[in-house]
Amino acid sequence: MQSKRDGFADPRSRFGRPAIPFVWQSGRRLLLLDEELAQWVFAELEFDPNICRYVEIRRGTYDMEREAIGVLLSRALASGIASVEESAASLNVWLMKHYGHSIQESRMRRPSRAI
Repeated sequence: MQSKRDGFADPRSRFGRPAIPFVWQSGRRLLLLDEELAQWVFAELEFDPNICRYVEIRRGTYDMEREAIGVLLSRALASGIASVEESAASLNVWLMKHYGHSIQESRMRRPSRAI
């Protein structure tokens, strides 16, 4: 679906969820958060320069948005307090843009269900 205003495709898929997952990078570490069907998926990857690609370190699925957000922020903490603040600010912008609410409002919201 294209926007009349800018001519670019709408960032939401036909199921109403963002077509682009949340991605945050700190050095060689990459954190991802996305909705898949009825769950939230968190993945942590690390760039391996020897093979010139990202390697998955961990992945988890969560029923509640707040659980997945908590995992993402706790993994960002491994890079320091400033990383948590930066990732939380970026995540908040992503949530507001694609879901219309902030991190603080992510208490019990389940992912949208594909029909």
